Amino acid sequence: MKKTTILIITIISLIVFLIGSFLFVKKARENRTWPFNSTLSNYFPKSIKNFGYKITNPDKIILETHFYDIEAKYYAIPSSNAVGNGGGLNVFDEKNLLTILDNGELFLFNIDNLDYTKIHSSLLINKYLSIRDTYYSNGELIVFGVSEVNEECSKISLDKYSINKGVNNNINLKYEKLIWSSEKNCNDPQVNNAGGRVIKFKEDFFISTGYFTPNINSGINPFPQDYNSSFGKILKIDNSSVRTIFSVGHRNPQGLFLYDDDYIISSEHGPKGGDEINLILYNKNYGWPCKTFGTLYSYENTGNKKEIWPILSDLEKFGCDKGNDYTDPLFTWTPSIAASQGMQYKSTYFEKFQNDIILGSLRATSLFRINLNKDLKVINMERININERVRDIIETQDGKIAVYSDGGSIILFSKINKN
Repeated sequence: MKKTTILIITIISLIVFLIGSFLFVKKARENRTWPFNSTLSNYFPKSIKNFGYKITNPDKIILETHFYDIEAKYYAIPSSNAVGNGGGLNVFDEKNLLTILDNGELFLFNIDNLDYTKIHSSLLINKYLSIRDTYYSNGELIVFGVSEVNEECSKISLDKYSINKGVNNNINLKYEKLIWSSEKNCNDPQVNNAGGRVIKFKEDFFISTGYFTPNINSGINPFPQDYNSSFGKILKIDNSSVRTIFSVGHRNPQGLFLYDDDYIISSEHGPKGGDEINLILYNKNYGWPCKTFGTLYSYENTGNKKEIWPILSDLEKFGCDKGNDYTDPLFTWTPSIAASQGMQYKSTYFEKFQNDIILGSLRATSLFRINLNKDLKVINMERININERVRDIIETQDGKIAVYSDGGSIILFSKINKN
């Protein structure tokens, strides 16, 4: 009788513990509290993080925006490597989205059947320390990644692959060539601070690169102002693989996209505050680290006198000069939202969103709908809280919005029809 009682108590205690743990994790996910907002979670195995996200994923959520009620449905990518940062999301064809994970795994997501097909190719698997972004068009796949040179050094590379459907709709992936690679960085390279994005604009590729070193001293280093460095730049790579510095003075640009097919827009992480969205123009200097709307990480608004930002004379060794002309951003965010990838929405499906910028964010876990006037000035902005860290965002061919989240899911946003 005693053994039976102990067994029953043990089973009940285990059930209570499991239910309590699930409710705790679920609430933490909803409130973005530990472990979902902590740098400590970066040290968790991806399998554990994936499990945490997967069991707490809602089937769908309803978002109230100014113009629409929107339904967001979650579709977990069937790989534990889907969580974290890096990778890319592209429209593959009328029915499929091409998802490439940070480690090189490939999936097609069918937006009609709402299921995944894994592309069985080892060509990209662990070839890069991190795949930062991908570009796909008409069988051409461009991979922008960080590659290891040796144990101490890394570089950024842009590679071309061909990808197409073969017999029985099997997907064939083939390496074509190296388009471009940067010089190596042996200054404790940090993947998360490498940028970056790749787009195609008027037959050339444009890539955004970050300062590529740790957050020591709030990310202040000489690369972004150094014309001999590929880091902290927007670069143009032409058909002959010739690199041209298009603009300088960038800290950590996590978004790069076209506006009206004529202009390049970037979004960029500031230090503590000062995240930016920029209109990228040739030969302009966007200021980092000489000018920012953010502050040092060490600055605290406590009433005590602390340095907000170094004086110009202390920044001269980083390439800053009082004679330089710095281009102001279109808009800045303080506190930081950790701006990520964006796009110009062009469909009539969300008619009231047409031609607006839809910008993702990491820290703010929101989408930002941004309206520009004919002079390319920000005149209106709506924050749409989705409670997810947005890594990539695209418009599907039927006009819906698809997000690749750090939680390892594709999230599809569609209108709720009201009768």
